[in-house]
Amino acid sequence: MELQQSVAQEAEKKIELKKKVSPMIQLLDDTDITVIREVQKALFALGNSTIPFLRTALTSSNDNNQKRGIIDVIRLFQSVNVLKVQDYLKAPIVSDSITELEQCLIDLSSFGYPETNAEDFTAMLDNAALEVHQRYIKNAETNYITLTMALNDIFFHRLGFCGDDRHYFHPDSTYIHTLISQKKGIPISLCVLYLLIAERCGIEMYGVGLPLHFLAYNCDAEMYVDVYNYGIMLTIEDCASFVRKAGLEFNESMVNRASVKSMIERMVRNLIIAHEKYGDIWEAEQLRNILIKKDKPITL
Repeated sequence: MELQQSVAQEAEKKIELKKKVSPMIQLLDDTDITVIREVQKALFALGNSTIPFLRTALTSSNDNNQKRGIIDVIRLFQSVNVLKVQDYLKAPIVSDSITELEQCLIDLSSFGYPETNAEDFTAMLDNAALEVHQRYIKNAETNYITLTMALNDIFFHRLGFCGDDRHYFHPDSTYIHTLISQKKGIPISLCVLYLLIAERCGIEMYGVGLPLHFLAYNCDAEMYVDVYNYGIMLTIEDCASFVRKAGLEFNESMVNRASVKSMIERMVRNLIIAHEKYGDIWEAEQLRNILIKKDKPITL
């Protein structure tokens, strides 16, 4: 009963919000720039819950002025969120905790998709960890091997996460918002998600940034985990072989622990390439700005 009431209340809130937002969106076709700016500020003040309505209007609109106005509002949300990532990356001293990694992923995803819901993301991680624990305690033997097997079973089979060979260079394969819905990603995006769930399960792991690939290291098993390839275990010799096959010279520093900052920077670089490939010049430029020492990204 409580769940039904909660769902009904949420539905009612969306209806009320739509009643507020729809007339405001219609005003974005006004020729008076002062009117447009005031409407944009009002839409922004309503929060990121307006984004789905803005996206729907953007898709259905035939008015170029209105489309431009809608895009500018969405970009205002994006600009605020990219500054959060920039502040972390450019801070003189940064946290290297798993909590910081989670927050940075949310902030980065909120740049690509301002409608990213942090609470939903956290709940998904918590629920996945709970499922891992429930699967783990059903085993006859309980040790780090069966715990890792339970994690892999939930992550790859129950939740269905896997590598995205078809759209490897699409931005959606990196942003957490789309990753958790489409269940497909590139090595580093899958790996950071895997690490966040592993931490909740009490499994000590960290990221390893090989050239052209990204792995997790299981400290108990003393093995590297290829999350992109369904969690197969690799030795350091396997890692060396991969690097050499790529035409590079291997050295053991390549399998050092990746800091949170280096992981976020790598994801940002991947996104720059992905956005450029798909013609998203504004997004690529905003992300490029946070990696170099120059003026902050342009906002409204």
